[in-house]
Amino acid sequence: MGLNLQFDDTNGPFMLPRHLFACESLKELELDMFYDLRLPSFVHFPNLTTLTLTRVTFLDDNSVGKLFNGLPNLQNLALLACGWGNVVAVNISAPMLEQLTIYEYLATEETIPECQFMISGSRLKVFDYIGELVNDYCIFDVPLLVDVDVHLSVDIHKSNEARRLAAYRAHKLVRGLTGVKNLYVLSSRSFQVLADAEELIACFPLFHKLNHLEVSWSPPVDFASKALLKLLHKSPYLESITIEPRIQLSTLSERDDWEFDPVPPCFLTHLRRVKVKMFCGYADEVHVLKAILKSAKVLERIDLGTGKDCRRPPLSSSRFQSAAVKKRLRKVHCEFEPPKVNGALFPDSDSRALDRQKALDAAMNDINSSFGKGSVTRLGSAGGALVETFPSGCLTLDLALGGGLPRGRIVEVYGPESSGKTTLALHAIAEVQKLGGNAMLVDAEHAFDPAYSKALGVDVENLIVCQPDNGEMALEIADRMCRSGAIDLICVDSVSALTPRAEIEGEIGMQQMGLQARLMSQALRKMSGNASKAGCTLIFLNQIRYKIGVYYGNPEVTSGGIALKFFASVRLEIRSTGKIKSVKGDEDIGLRVRVRVQKSKVSRPYKQAEFEIIFGEGVSKLGCILDCAEMMDVVVKKGSWYSYGDHRLGQGRDKALQYLRDNPVLCDEIEKIVRSMLTDGTLHLSSTPVKSLSLPPQDENFYEEI
Repeated sequence: MGLNLQFDDTNGPFMLPRHLFACESLKELELDMFYDLRLPSFVHFPNLTTLTLTRVTFLDDNSVGKLFNGLPNLQNLALLACGWGNVVAVNISAPMLEQLTIYEYLATEETIPECQFMISGSRLKVFDYIGELVNDYCIFDVPLLVDVDVHLSVDIHKSNEARRLAAYRAHKLVRGLTGVKNLYVLSSRSFQVLADAEELIACFPLFHKLNHLEVSWSPPVDFASKALLKLLHKSPYLESITIEPRIQLSTLSERDDWEFDPVPPCFLTHLRRVKVKMFCGYADEVHVLKAILKSAKVLERIDLGTGKDCRRPPLSSSRFQSAAVKKRLRKVHCEFEPPKVNGALFPDSDSRALDRQKALDAAMNDINSSFGKGSVTRLGSAGGALVETFPSGCLTLDLALGGGLPRGRIVEVYGPESSGKTTLALHAIAEVQKLGGNAMLVDAEHAFDPAYSKALGVDVENLIVCQPDNGEMALEIADRMCRSGAIDLICVDSVSALTPRAEIEGEIGMQQMGLQARLMSQALRKMSGNASKAGCTLIFLNQIRYKIGVYYGNPEVTSGGIALKFFASVRLEIRSTGKIKSVKGDEDIGLRVRVRVQKSKVSRPYKQAEFEIIFGEGVSKLGCILDCAEMMDVVVKKGSWYSYGDHRLGQGRDKALQYLRDNPVLCDEIEKIVRSMLTDGTLHLSSTPVKSLSLPPQDENFYEEI
């Protein structure tokens, strides 16, 4: 349920009904009121996910704390032109918050509020800020931050002291955004604000994850700006730059010789695409493009867009006029490959490159003779360079993993109780056995059910089962079996049950600090290398615990220390999202489960897979096939009807599943198509090579001019 309240010309302070602030069914709330907001003594919105406050004024810290502490499931928060009155500090740290938008509006110059914002969130992904930095912002503990939109603006008529204060606040805000992947600077004035504090430019933070930078709106982007150049130097993994306004160069007399000095590291290793939306052909723009072409060693593509307002550029060559102005409403594309000599990116000469190649071959031969053949090798000549996968038993999960579970890697599956961890592991064991492999189950919980495993397709007669006495015994047996080279999959159920020997021999209640964490850390250092050499996949099932005294952020933590998080190539978080009722609705017959790929070294992370687990049967195979076929457009859904080619499967998901159940031949045909698309990578559009774009004949001279 959503509620939108808007009041104008209301004499404050104004208090809304008390029962509104304890509404359990409210999910979206928008308040647009130009008044002072008073809150009751108790504020609790248990299911509120979206909150938008416009022109709302808070009176004190108490009202702010009551509101933000009563939003346990808040996901989207927007604070638009809000007033903070006598508020000293604002703490925004909702545990489920994913998107935060702040728009500052300063109505008068006389009353400047001084308020400190403390922003954190383990799940915060999107942060938007537009304003004049009248408040102080401190952002921390945002590991999942992906997109940031920033517009920093300060009135040029303000005093130097006020502008320097805003610049200091801008640098403080920027320091909290260093983990962002996509940065959108909504106005190039933001770089001018940062440049007002020149002594802080030298201490600019490192943006270690930034892949894309985009600058929008006027005024023109000054590529000689110290703040912009410092940002480029502090973004070593920057892959693409998009500039919407016009490019210019300031404070330079000899612009014909302008170049990046020194060259940003990303230009040498990662920058592959530059896009200029409003290219007019002015001299400054051409000089900047020349510098980019000269410095960017791995650049693959330049996009130049000219709009209808493009004026005649002040270039002596008429070739630009025929190449660009005549194509005002289309983009001009340029693709090229930097020259290489014998595979070297920066060769000084042919002779030096040849000498370096001889020295490299000699070093590799010496290492292989000392440490054994194959100790070092070129990846192109090594067989099996790609990571092999095998089915997990759940087709939707295979789709999220990019093919299935990786061979020779460590996989962690964690989640709450009764969420399907053991069921997922048993399905993986069954799939390995179907392929002719050997599997082992380390049942540290001593809760193995042969009948249920057999119902899931596990060959219990040939399954190797170990029920160890302690954690050392379990991990040592698993390591020995892994080193034998005869095991394809080892599943440990679970890490929480791997009790160290010292804890078992000691008395109950005796303090044993860090024994299990040290045990796991030592074992994983040995087992990770052995598993890779033997091609044996290790699946560790893990339980979750709760940190004590955590009121903000995610209190959940997995047991067994943090070593498993680092050694695992894939980490899967599995949770139950609901129960499946019978046709009559009188009993529960299964669970709906969501798996999130929290970490993946072999495919794209953060994907999700949803499927159904039927009690006594395991993962619903037909449901996975239908869902994947729909996502790949093998099965088409129009309205509520499902169809495959000329076959109408049924109206509604349940009837479509029943049709597939009654027609196993058709179901097998759909499954083969889905698996072939998954194996061939046809659905991964991002991996499809970009076709070369041939330039129109009239454009080639223009690129020679640049």
